Amino acid sequence: QLFYIPVSDQLLQSTPQSLADILSQFDDNPIIKTLPLKSTLHVALSLAQSFLQFHSTPWLPQTWGSRDVLFFVPKDHRQQGLQLESPYLKLELHKTNKGKGKAVETSGCCQGIVNMGEDVGLVSTAAATQQEVLFRFAIVLLEIGFSRPWFALRDLVRNALPPSRQTDYHMAETLSGLLIRQMGPNYVRIIRKCIG
Repeated sequence: QLFYIPVSDQLLQSTPQSLADILSQFDDNPIIKTLPLKSTLHVALSLAQSFLQFHSTPWLPQTWGSRDVLFFVPKDHRQQGLQLESPYLKLELHKTNKGKGKAVETSGCCQGIVNMGEDVGLVSTAAATQQEVLFRFAIVLLEIGFSRPWFALRDLVRNALPPSRQTDYHMAETLSGLLIRQMGPNYVRIIRKCIG
């Protein structure tokens, strides 16, 4: 069975753009340094709501990131400005042993974009897998907070850390401390809980 959500005309006349691509534009632009705070918080809240819906399902890939967060940008977006109001979370539907794919309808502003993968079975929901998914969510929140892609953020702090601490975990912890003034203590607390 397939699950179908009717597509609006606006989506048909738009192109998907990942959050990673949008943040890379900010990294390359010396004039516009960050997303507006209101947009930043809106995107973070929308993703948190979607993440809470899908983190315990097999549909959210263990290695998901800002490339899996899509915005449908109208072709004439230069006239309208950058619209970051409706992020879509790219999900994977895996076939079960019975050969049937499962689909889900999401509530709120974030709808699932389905990527039909190979017949790999259901992903286990072991604690290590869940921790990796939470860590990936923390990375996306850091990217949103700084308006920079992860590779640029890592380069920012890598040389400040001793070689034994140049891991994604330690870099994420260091970066979260730098985000307190910009995003506030609650935002940073959420990131640190997801880091583990």
